[in-house]
Amino acid sequence: MKPTNLISVGDFLDLYYKIRSSGLIPILNRFYLTKKQRIQKTWETGEVPPTNWRSIPRILRRFNFLITGDPAIEFPDYVCLKYFSKKNFLRAVSPGCGTGLQEIKFARYSCFCSIEAFDTSRQSLLKASEKAKTFGLTNIRFFVEDVNHFDFGTSIYDMILFNGSLHHFENLESLFLRVKKGLAPEGLLIVNEYVGPSRFQWNEKQLQVANALLKKIPVEYRKKWNSGIVKKKQYRPGLLRMILYDPSEAVESENILPLLQRHFKTLEIKNLGGNLLRLILKDIAHHFMNEDEKTNRILDDLFAAEDEFLKENPSDFIFGVFQKTTSSDE
Repeated sequence: MKPTNLISVGDFLDLYYKIRSSGLIPILNRFYLTKKQRIQKTWETGEVPPTNWRSIPRILRRFNFLITGDPAIEFPDYVCLKYFSKKNFLRAVSPGCGTGLQEIKFARYSCFCSIEAFDTSRQSLLKASEKAKTFGLTNIRFFVEDVNHFDFGTSIYDMILFNGSLHHFENLESLFLRVKKGLAPEGLLIVNEYVGPSRFQWNEKQLQVANALLKKIPVEYRKKWNSGIVKKKQYRPGLLRMILYDPSEAVESENILPLLQRHFKTLEIKNLGGNLLRLILKDIAHHFMNEDEKTNRILDDLFAAEDEFLKENPSDFIFGVFQKTTSSDE
């Protein structure tokens, strides 16, 4: 049976931490929002504290290396050089683009004549549009849209990109059928995603290993952002908290990879991990933004432990390239 819990000890500890670091009013305000409003509130782009583990420079380079083989080469460059180097007049679409950083990197390649990128957050799209203007890009368009209402058409797109957005979408079976229809005959589906347990219901082994590693990190590196609270343990989040905070978070994430492999031809899948790193570095990532001997040694140990863990466990994050199947593939 899958581990699930309505409320956990960690929910109360995280609530206390959020009150200490951000105040009570922002938390109380969420109770008066609709489901759609809570999702949009999550993606409003104000000043973001440096607590996102995937923003740690060494982890960014680690992911680059796992995807492209070179810590300095990012996945848009890898995709364009490997799959699109001899192609022109390509059309692409990216649902849930957020601030559009990766979409802009694709748009800087002349092989794309049109990139459509949409999101439900107007603030994120405003930032994306301003960024695109600084590069003088005319082949990319950002607009407000809901993936459930977007018409992918028939055999239109040479590339469809899901970059950290797919695990926020429901009704994946229906979505993938629409995506499949919208891809051109040789079009590519690019997925850079969290595909781990839905609603972050981590398994017991994952929690045990992560917490054992967390205890080995010196106390000064376990103080949470803007609070002084020492992180002692990572808990499985309660389902009630997940739904109240962001109803879209990891809503069907564990179904993503099986459905992708069912509906599309797999050209490549790279396992990126995150099984342990995400749990351990949540709320304490700011200690590892600047590289020095001590932080590098801690990260080296965590990377080695995660590599060992992945030998016997499926990866929570993957990068994949997929293609529309033909009758002969099925």
